Amino acid sequence: MVRIIFYGRGIEPNNYSAQIECELECNEIALSIKEGDRQLFISLDKSTAIRLAKKLRTEINRIQEGGINGK
Repeated sequence: MVRIIFYGRGIEPNNYSAQIECELECNEIALSIKEGDRQLFISLDKSTAIRLAKKLRTEINRIQEGGINGK
C-alpha cells in the first residue's frame, strides 16, 4: 500500500492543520481530507480519478496563466 499525505494551511487564514491523505483501497483511490475537527472521505474509481486529475491540471494551468480575467 502506498499512502501520500499533503499538508496545507486550510481554508481559514490562520489554520495550518489541513491534511489530505491519498491511498489505494480495493482498486479505488481513497481520499481523506481533514481540517481541524472536520473530516471528509471520498472514494474514486479509476475513470473518475482520471477525470479529476485532468480537471486539476486544467485549473493549475489557469493559475499559471494568470487565472480567469487576470486574477
